Amino acid sequence: ATSACRNLITAQEPYVFLEPSLNDAYPRVGIVYDDKTNKVWKTTDTFLKAQGLVVPGYNNTKPNGEARGVDAFSATIQRATIINEWVAATKEGDTEAEWVVTFPTKAFYVDQFAHTQAAIADGTTPLNNRWETRYFKGGAYVALGATPAAEYLAAPYRPFKEKFSGQSCSQVTFTLFDRDEVSPNAPTPDTIIDSPAPVTVAEVDSLCYETNVLKFSEDSGIFGSDLAKTVDVSGLAMKKGWMELNLAVDAEAKTGLPLTDDGTAATAFQGLPVIGFMIKSRDRGDPAINYVSTITHAYTRKTDTWTQWNN
Repeated sequence: ATSACRNLITAQEPYVFLEPSLNDAYPRVGIVYDDKTNKVWKTTDTFLKAQGLVVPGYNNTKPNGEARGVDAFSATIQRATIINEWVAATKEGDTEAEWVVTFPTKAFYVDQFAHTQAAIADGTTPLNNRWETRYFKGGAYVALGATPAAEYLAAPYRPFKEKFSGQSCSQVTFTLFDRDEVSPNAPTPDTIIDSPAPVTVAEVDSLCYETNVLKFSEDSGIFGSDLAKTVDVSGLAMKKGWMELNLAVDAEAKTGLPLTDDGTAATAFQGLPVIGFMIKSRDRGDPAINYVSTITHAYTRKTDTWTQWNN
């Protein structure tokens, strides 16, 4: 392997068998197209290095480090909100739906130093490109040194908030709507509404795993996940509709990953690097007429200056 582009075939021995990974993205450039303004935003090698988002070169051949491929990759899937349908079964055989919300690069931001296969380890033995030499402190990335500082063990990288310790939670909010665009916290049609109308309050919750399952009734069993989170839809008479899940809640998620506009203007994506889908199932008790379908989530991207919708 070279310090520029590593081999994608690695020895099947500890701990090189962990490679290749999403941190092997090369070149280390993430490009996002803003359809609204026809502008191109980039997360580039040079710009990431300017932000201190670096790792040591292969075999420590580059003491000043190089940008992380995982940050460039994360920028391409970082979203502020998720939007999709939801359905809660009200009787046996009724249609029901569950969501899958996955953070595929999360380990490289939260999994630190606790074990030999950590995605971010102590940097003293760079067996592969997962190993780090810096940690986030006081708004900047600082050198780890030969002896890890105590705060390194408790400091994840933005846009995630908590280091991994059995789980790592990011705060989220969600706003439910039924098919008639009614929200649990919205006024009923016969209510006198003050002017200006009150803002619909979003429910606050958290997602704590790399892959999270959301269901909309306790009895939902599409995936049968013991760790599934149940979204409370009891405030809605109609048990179907759509939901917006906001990922840009924690301060770390609001500062996000750095972007550059042709190398001049600096801003940051808000939210978390996320992918996922909604799965809908109807079980009529007859394999000939049962069905399952999936729909990929729709998303919005957001910075301090613009918001973009994309499917």
